[in-house]
This record gives sequence, C-alpha cells and structure tokens, in this order.
Amino acid sequence: MENREDNILGNAAEQSQEVESILNKSGDTYAKDESIEEIHDKENIETEEQSIDDEEDIEDDYDLTNGEEGKYTRDKIIKFIGLGVLALILVVFAVILISNKAKKGNKAEVELKPVENFELSTESKTMIDTVRKAIEHLYKSNAYITLHVGSEETDVIYLLYNKNKECYMESGFSNAIAVFRKDSQAVALTNPVSIVEDIHLLKLMERMIELIEKGYAEISIDDTTKAEVDAVVYNMTAQGKHNIRKLYTGISEEYANDMMNSLFGIGYTGETVEADDTDCFVIQAVVGKNNEFGATAYTVIDGFEQYIWWFDGYMELDEYELDERWYNEDNSLDTWEELATALQSKLSENLDTYMNENLTDAEKSILEEGANEEIDTNNSVTNENGLPILEFKRPEGELTEDEKAWWDYIESIHKKILNNEELTEQEKIDYYSLPPAGEQELEE
Repeated sequence: MENREDNILGNAAEQSQEVESILNKSGDTYAKDESIEEIHDKENIETEEQSIDDEEDIEDDYDLTNGEEGKYTRDKIIKFIGLGVLALILVVFAVILISNKAKKGNKAEVELKPVENFELSTESKTMIDTVRKAIEHLYKSNAYITLHVGSEETDVIYLLYNKNKECYMESGFSNAIAVFRKDSQAVALTNPVSIVEDIHLLKLMERMIELIEKGYAEISIDDTTKAEVDAVVYNMTAQGKHNIRKLYTGISEEYANDMMNSLFGIGYTGETVEADDTDCFVIQAVVGKNNEFGATAYTVIDGFEQYIWWFDGYMELDEYELDERWYNEDNSLDTWEELATALQSKLSENLDTYMNENLTDAEKSILEEGANEEIDTNNSVTNENGLPILEFKRPEGELTEDEKAWWDYIESIHKKILNNEELTEQEKIDYYSLPPAGEQELEE
C-alpha cells in the first residue's frame, strides 16, 4: 500500500493516479464511487442511540480554541489534518437513494417573498449581520473546514472554499470528490462525471439567514451553550416542514423534495401546512471576537434531536480559483482529469504552505509518526510480496446482484494475495479501500 503525504490531498505525484481511479478511466466494471447524494444520506442514517452519543460528544468537543485570526491552535491542526491520511479512498457500497441530476427546466424559485406583514426587528438584524459577516470572512480567508457528519473519526467531509464562493470537497469516508460551482451545481468526479444540483455548507447557512430575513425562520442568542473563547452562540431555527423545505427551494423544487425525503423519510412537497408541526431544523453558529467560528446543525423531529453535522474552527489558506472550464457541461474525461489534477495540486501546495508556516519541525514529525503508526497498525500482516492481508468477511444478509458481484470480485483479490499472486493497481485500490473488519455488513 502506497504511503501518502500528510495532508488531505495526498502527494502531488500520486494525484493523477488518484483522480484516474475515481473517474475509473481504466474501465473496471467493479470500481464503485459514492455520489454527493450518498453523502447526504450518510448524514441522516444514524440511529437514535447513536444520535444521543453524538450529542454528548459534541458537547464535549465543541470548544472553539483561541487562535490568531480564527485559526486552529496547533494541536487541533495535527488532529484534523491527520484524519485524512488514509481516509480518502474508502469505498461505501451503498445504493444511490437520491439522484439530483441537473435538468433543463428544473428551475429554482425566482425570489423568496417575505411573509405577509412581517417586519424584521432591529435586534434580529444585528444578529444576522454578525453571522453573515463571519461567513463572509470564511470565504475571504479561503477557509479549510473539517465537517463532521458522524461519531467516527473518518465520518468527515473536507471543504476548501475560495473568495468566489466556490468549494472543493473530499469525503473522508468514501472516495467522493466534488467541486461546487457558483451556479448551485456541483461537478461530481464519478464515472461518468456528472453535474448535479447541490448546496454546500456555507451556502446553506446563508440560505437560513435569508429565511430569517423574510420571516420563515428565527434567530436568537443561546445563553446556555458556552464556548472556550470570547464568543456568542446564535441559534437559527426553521420550524415546520413547510419552512424547512424553503432551505432548499433556492436550488430547485425537485431538489427540495429530495432533501425533505432525505431528512424526514417522506415525500413532502410543501403543498400542505400543518398548524401543529413543531419539527425543526436548527443551525447553531458560534462567532468569536477574533474571527473564530464554528457551527452545528441538528433536526428536532417529534421532540427528538438528531445531529447532522458540526465543525469547530477552520484554517486560513492561500487563495485559489477555478478554471472557467469547470463550468462547461461537455468536457471530455481527459479534460476533467486535467482540471481535477491541477486543482488538487494547487490546494496541496496551499496546505503545504500553511503547514510550513504554522507547524514546528517537532509537530510535523509527530504528524508523520502518527500517520505511519496508523499504516503499520492496519498493515501488520503481509504476504510474501509485502502486500498487507486484511481480515476479510463477506456481508451477512441478502445481497443484490451487483453487491454479490462486487464481493465475489473482492474475495478473488483476497485469494490472490493469500496465494502471493501479483495484483493490478486497480485491484490494490479496490481491495485496500475496504473498511476494517466488522464494519462491512450492509445496512438491513
């Protein structure tokens, strides 16, 4: 298994191979990728017991640290950059539940009209201005955010923004890579490459602010949640499914319907409004006096709170811009690969610059040792060719034909390793993308 440099984008020399494997340029029929939509599904599949545990974890971990210009302190940097060392090429064998392919005529609403006779209070306007200014600072700082979407260390999404409000995304629990454009579309680097409707983290927060300004949501100061720095905690709440749905109608009506199905498991289209609907979508933003920023989002459904995502701070990187060809709809596979590789190279360079300027040699050494220990732990047993032998276990329960074919393929690679046979590069990628033993069972 090839070693990686210690940042989320890997070694620049390996990026072309990584992009190629994601795009499946070799044509391997078994290479599977997770779409952006599947990431949305992952954010909502936790059980009630897991959500309670996560709430406790969030209360323990949600502490913005003091740092110049809102950056992480160095221990936070080591913690979060280190998460990406082995997490980038995990493959999740899930069925795509939502498909938000961009379609002509699938238009977003022209304008969100305010609630009749609604007037925004001066107090609310002051709070909105504070949160909006903090979000704008993230864009201008080319913020790198580690977004947590579950309780495991690999349950993260890496977001790298630029001042043009574009965003590069990598998943820490699959090999999904996407680039969010300014036109509410995202380029998903799958095979084939697809242009899908989607909304990124900061745009969702901006949309919540718009709902508050128009009377569909509320904002208040939370005096019960304490931060470790001089900060104010703001609760932004959209109550009722008819209002929650408006978070997504700025993308399109169809996208809003799909997201409501993802959040609530129902095909709610907003045609009916229940007066006693108390279900809520809450975004809690922590805004520090020195540009510190963090946020969490959770739903309240039938009185039960379930956390969806959270992040604690960010890193300020050098700027980058998207090549104008990212906005083309008909690029060739070679062009997409060229664009992705160039973008990854630039972002990797920005991360290297940040680490060189903010981490001491001793801290870099700790980061490298931690990455090597993780690799050594995972690869403790090897065959005669030096290839690690994973503990292989087929999922229990009924499998679809595609799932059965995939696991037959993985099992054949496992046998080749046991017999000390040579593997192709694609076989290595597929085999070592397996999650640890005991985590391969499919959802029932």
